[in-house]
Amino acid sequence: MVDRTEAGHDSEEHLYNAYTAWLSAVAFFSVCFTLSWATGVLDATFFHPTWPALSNSFIVFTAASFITVVVGYWVLWPIGTVSYGRKWGWQCVLFGVVDGLAESQLFLCIWSVVELLGLPRYCTGLITFLLQGGFKANWDQKYWNIHVAPAHNISSWNKWKILCVHVPNVFVTFSYFITYGNATLYCATQTLALIGSTSFMRFPSPWSKYTNPPMRSQVEFYADRERARGWVFDHWGEEGGEGGEEEATQK
Repeated sequence: MVDRTEAGHDSEEHLYNAYTAWLSAVAFFSVCFTLSWATGVLDATFFHPTWPALSNSFIVFTAASFITVVVGYWVLWPIGTVSYGRKWGWQCVLFGVVDGLAESQLFLCIWSVVELLGLPRYCTGLITFLLQGGFKANWDQKYWNIHVAPAHNISSWNKWKILCVHVPNVFVTFSYFITYGNATLYCATQTLALIGSTSFMRFPSPWSKYTNPPMRSQVEFYADRERARGWVFDHWGEEGGEGGEEEATQK
Protein backbone atom coordinates (compact mmCIF):
# COMPACT_ATOMS: atom_id res chain seq x y z
CA MET A 1 0.00 0.00 0.00
CA VAL A 2 1.28 3.45 -0.85
CA ASP A 3 1.75 5.89 1.99
CA ARG A 4 -0.38 8.95 2.70
CA THR A 5 1.93 11.37 0.88
CA GLU A 6 2.26 9.24 -2.26
CA ALA A 7 -1.51 8.87 -2.47
CA GLY A 8 -1.98 12.63 -2.20
CA HIS A 9 -3.75 12.77 1.17
CA ASP A 10 -3.38 15.85 3.37
CA SER A 11 -1.64 15.26 6.70
CA GLU A 12 -4.79 16.06 8.73
CA GLU A 13 -7.13 14.01 6.52
CA HIS A 14 -8.69 10.83 7.94
CA LEU A 15 -7.32 7.75 6.19
CA TYR A 16 -10.18 5.28 5.71
CA ASN A 17 -9.63 1.74 7.00
CA ALA A 18 -12.27 -0.92 6.33
CA TYR A 19 -11.41 -3.06 9.36
CA THR A 20 -11.74 -0.22 11.87
CA ALA A 21 -14.85 0.96 10.01
CA TRP A 22 -16.52 -2.40 10.68
CA LEU A 23 -15.40 -2.34 14.32
CA SER A 24 -16.89 1.13 14.76
CA ALA A 25 -20.10 0.03 13.06
CA VAL A 26 -20.41 -3.10 15.23
CA ALA A 27 -19.98 -0.96 18.35
CA PHE A 28 -22.78 1.35 17.13
CA PHE A 29 -25.03 -1.59 16.24
CA SER A 30 -24.47 -3.08 19.69
CA VAL A 31 -25.56 0.15 21.35
CA CYS A 32 -28.66 0.31 19.14
CA PHE A 33 -29.72 -3.26 19.88
CA THR A 34 -29.03 -2.82 23.60
CA LEU A 35 -31.21 0.29 23.73
CA SER A 36 -33.83 -1.52 21.69
CA TRP A 37 -33.89 -4.36 24.20
CA ALA A 38 -34.00 -1.98 27.18
CA THR A 39 -36.89 0.08 25.81
CA GLY A 40 -38.98 -2.85 24.61
CA VAL A 41 -38.55 -1.97 20.93
CA LEU A 42 -36.74 -5.27 20.23
CA ASP A 43 -39.68 -7.23 21.61
CA ALA A 44 -42.21 -5.16 19.67
CA THR A 45 -40.24 -5.60 16.45
CA PHE A 46 -39.34 -9.29 16.49
CA PHE A 47 -41.51 -11.08 19.02
CA HIS A 48 -44.79 -9.25 19.70
CA PRO A 49 -45.50 -6.86 16.81
CA THR A 50 -48.78 -4.96 16.57
CA TRP A 51 -50.63 -6.06 13.45
CA PRO A 52 -53.48 -3.75 12.40
CA ALA A 53 -56.69 -5.06 10.87
CA LEU A 54 -56.29 -5.71 7.17
CA SER A 55 -57.95 -2.94 5.18
CA ASN A 56 -57.60 -1.25 1.81
CA SER A 57 -56.00 1.82 3.40
CA PHE A 58 -53.45 -0.34 5.23
CA ILE A 59 -52.55 -2.20 2.03
CA VAL A 60 -52.21 1.04 0.04
CA PHE A 61 -50.12 2.74 2.74
CA THR A 62 -47.89 -0.34 3.05
CA ALA A 63 -47.36 -0.44 -0.72
CA ALA A 64 -46.70 3.33 -0.81
CA SER A 65 -44.05 3.00 1.92
CA PHE A 66 -42.12 0.23 0.18
CA ILE A 67 -42.44 1.91 -3.23
CA THR A 68 -41.07 5.15 -1.76
CA VAL A 69 -38.05 3.27 -0.43
CA VAL A 70 -37.43 1.31 -3.64
CA VAL A 71 -37.67 4.38 -5.88
CA GLY A 72 -35.61 6.49 -3.50
CA TYR A 73 -32.79 4.16 -2.53
CA TRP A 74 -32.69 1.75 -5.46
CA VAL A 75 -33.34 4.19 -8.33
CA LEU A 76 -32.59 7.81 -7.37
CA TRP A 77 -29.92 7.42 -4.68
CA PRO A 78 -27.50 5.49 -6.96
CA ILE A 79 -27.50 8.37 -9.47
CA GLY A 80 -25.54 10.53 -7.03
CA THR A 81 -23.30 7.70 -5.83
CA VAL A 82 -19.88 6.41 -6.90
CA SER A 83 -17.90 3.45 -5.58
CA TYR A 84 -14.27 4.31 -6.48
CA GLY A 85 -13.54 0.87 -7.87
CA ARG A 86 -14.96 -1.10 -4.95
CA LYS A 87 -16.66 -4.34 -5.94
CA TRP A 88 -20.06 -5.61 -4.83
CA GLY A 89 -20.05 -8.58 -2.47
CA TRP A 90 -22.44 -10.23 -0.02
CA GLN A 91 -20.90 -8.14 2.77
CA CYS A 92 -22.82 -5.22 1.26
CA VAL A 93 -26.12 -6.98 1.95
CA LEU A 94 -25.03 -8.18 5.40
CA PHE A 95 -23.99 -4.69 6.44
CA GLY A 96 -27.17 -3.17 5.03
CA VAL A 97 -29.40 -5.64 6.90
CA VAL A 98 -27.75 -5.06 10.28
CA ASP A 99 -27.43 -1.30 9.75
CA GLY A 100 -31.05 -1.02 8.68
CA LEU A 101 -32.33 -2.96 11.69
CA ALA A 102 -30.07 -1.04 14.09
CA GLU A 103 -30.86 2.47 12.84
CA SER A 104 -34.60 1.90 12.51
CA GLN A 105 -34.78 0.50 16.04
CA LEU A 106 -32.80 3.45 17.36
CA PHE A 107 -35.41 5.72 15.77
CA LEU A 108 -38.14 3.74 17.53
CA CYS A 109 -36.21 3.91 20.82
CA ILE A 110 -36.42 7.71 20.61
CA TRP A 111 -40.14 7.34 19.88
CA SER A 112 -40.65 5.08 22.91
CA VAL A 113 -38.92 7.57 25.24
CA VAL A 114 -40.86 10.58 23.91
CA GLU A 115 -44.05 8.52 24.17
CA LEU A 116 -43.61 8.49 27.96
CA LEU A 117 -44.56 12.19 27.97
CA GLY A 118 -48.13 11.16 27.24
CA LEU A 119 -48.60 13.57 24.35
CA PRO A 120 -50.97 13.00 21.42
CA ARG A 121 -49.57 10.48 18.95
CA TYR A 122 -48.75 12.97 16.21
CA CYS A 123 -47.08 15.34 18.69
CA THR A 124 -44.93 12.42 19.78
CA GLY A 125 -44.12 11.82 16.13
CA LEU A 126 -43.14 15.43 15.50
CA ILE A 127 -40.80 15.57 18.52
CA THR A 128 -39.27 12.22 17.56
CA PHE A 129 -38.76 13.43 14.00
CA LEU A 130 -36.96 16.58 15.17
CA LEU A 131 -34.76 14.72 17.66
CA GLN A 132 -33.88 11.89 15.30
CA GLY A 133 -33.37 14.24 12.36
CA GLY A 134 -30.95 16.41 14.31
CA PHE A 135 -29.02 13.39 15.56
CA LYS A 136 -28.91 11.68 12.17
CA ALA A 137 -27.69 14.76 10.29
CA ASN A 138 -24.85 15.43 12.71
CA TRP A 139 -23.97 11.76 13.20
CA ASP A 140 -23.68 11.09 9.47
CA GLN A 141 -21.79 14.27 8.66
CA LYS A 142 -19.35 14.30 11.57
CA TYR A 143 -18.75 10.58 12.18
CA TRP A 144 -20.47 7.92 10.06
CA ASN A 145 -19.53 9.24 6.61
CA ILE A 146 -15.95 9.76 7.77
CA HIS A 147 -15.09 6.74 9.90
CA VAL A 148 -17.56 4.05 8.76
CA ALA A 149 -18.98 4.59 5.27
CA PRO A 150 -16.42 4.78 2.44
CA ALA A 151 -16.46 7.80 0.11
CA HIS A 152 -19.54 7.48 -2.09
CA ASN A 153 -21.33 10.81 -2.50
CA ILE A 154 -21.17 13.06 -5.54
CA SER A 155 -21.17 16.27 -3.50
CA SER A 156 -23.27 18.30 -5.95
CA TRP A 157 -25.97 15.64 -5.65
CA ASN A 158 -26.22 15.71 -1.85
CA LYS A 159 -29.08 18.22 -1.81
CA TRP A 160 -31.07 16.06 -4.22
CA LYS A 161 -30.51 12.97 -2.08
CA ILE A 162 -31.91 14.88 0.89
CA LEU A 163 -34.89 16.37 -0.96
CA CYS A 164 -35.80 13.46 -3.23
CA VAL A 165 -34.77 10.44 -1.15
CA HIS A 166 -34.30 10.99 2.58
CA VAL A 167 -37.15 13.45 3.21
CA PRO A 168 -39.81 11.41 1.32
CA ASN A 169 -38.61 8.26 3.07
CA VAL A 170 -38.96 9.73 6.55
CA PHE A 171 -42.24 11.50 5.76
CA VAL A 172 -43.99 8.47 4.26
CA THR A 173 -42.59 5.57 6.30
CA PHE A 174 -42.68 7.30 9.68
CA SER A 175 -46.24 8.50 9.01
CA TYR A 176 -46.99 4.87 8.21
CA PHE A 177 -45.60 3.78 11.58
CA ILE A 178 -47.45 6.54 13.45
CA THR A 179 -50.71 5.51 11.79
CA TYR A 180 -50.49 1.74 12.27
CA GLY A 181 -47.85 1.25 14.97
CA ASN A 182 -46.20 -1.77 13.37
CA ALA A 183 -42.50 -1.69 14.26
CA THR A 184 -41.74 -4.79 12.17
CA LEU A 185 -42.89 -3.32 8.87
CA TYR A 186 -41.28 0.04 9.63
CA CYS A 187 -37.92 -1.66 10.29
CA ALA A 188 -38.40 -3.70 7.10
CA THR A 189 -38.73 -0.52 5.01
CA GLN A 190 -35.58 0.99 6.49
CA THR A 191 -33.62 -2.23 6.15
CA LEU A 192 -34.58 -2.39 2.48
CA ALA A 193 -33.36 1.20 2.12
CA LEU A 194 -30.01 0.47 3.75
CA ILE A 195 -29.45 -2.69 1.69
CA GLY A 196 -29.88 -0.53 -1.38
CA SER A 197 -27.46 2.18 -0.26
CA THR A 198 -24.74 -0.19 1.00
CA SER A 199 -25.01 -2.24 -2.19
CA PHE A 200 -24.76 0.71 -4.55
CA MET A 201 -21.91 2.30 -2.61
CA ARG A 202 -20.19 -1.15 -2.64
CA PHE A 203 -19.47 -1.26 1.08
CA PRO A 204 -16.05 -2.96 1.46
CA SER A 205 -15.44 -6.12 3.45
CA PRO A 206 -13.60 -5.76 6.78
CA TRP A 207 -10.48 -7.39 5.31
CA SER A 208 -10.35 -5.07 2.29
CA LYS A 209 -7.27 -2.84 2.00
CA TYR A 210 -9.24 -0.16 0.20
CA THR A 211 -8.81 3.44 1.33
CA ASN A 212 -10.58 6.58 0.12
CA PRO A 213 -9.08 8.88 -2.51
CA PRO A 214 -7.92 12.26 -1.19
CA MET A 215 -10.79 14.64 -0.44
CA ARG A 216 -9.62 17.24 -2.96
CA SER A 217 -9.69 14.70 -5.80
CA GLN A 218 -13.06 13.10 -5.07
CA VAL A 219 -15.88 13.44 -7.61
CA GLU A 220 -17.89 16.62 -7.14
CA PHE A 221 -20.14 16.75 -10.22
CA TYR A 222 -22.32 14.13 -11.87
CA ALA A 223 -20.64 14.70 -15.24
CA ASP A 224 -17.35 13.48 -13.72
CA ARG A 225 -18.69 10.30 -12.12
CA GLU A 226 -16.89 7.98 -14.57
CA ARG A 227 -13.60 9.39 -13.29
CA ALA A 228 -14.21 7.52 -10.02
CA ARG A 229 -13.33 4.28 -11.83
CA GLY A 230 -9.76 5.55 -12.05
CA TRP A 231 -9.20 5.07 -8.33
CA VAL A 232 -7.38 1.74 -8.00
CA PHE A 233 -7.44 0.42 -4.45
CA ASP A 234 -5.31 3.16 -2.83
CA HIS A 235 -4.12 5.42 -5.67
CA TRP A 236 -5.24 7.06 -8.89
CA GLY A 237 -4.32 5.01 -11.94
CA GLU A 238 -5.27 4.65 -15.55
CA GLU A 239 -7.47 1.64 -14.84
CA GLY A 240 -9.97 1.09 -12.04
CA GLY A 241 -13.52 -0.04 -11.45
CA GLU A 242 -14.22 -3.78 -11.56
CA GLY A 243 -11.04 -5.60 -10.63
CA GLY A 244 -9.30 -2.50 -9.32
CA GLU A 245 -8.79 -4.07 -5.91
CA GLU A 246 -7.43 -7.29 -7.34
CA GLU A 247 -4.98 -5.43 -9.54
CA ALA A 248 -3.64 -3.36 -6.67
CA THR A 249 -3.40 -6.38 -4.38
CA GLN A 250 -0.91 -7.94 -6.74
CA LYS A 251 1.41 -4.94 -6.56
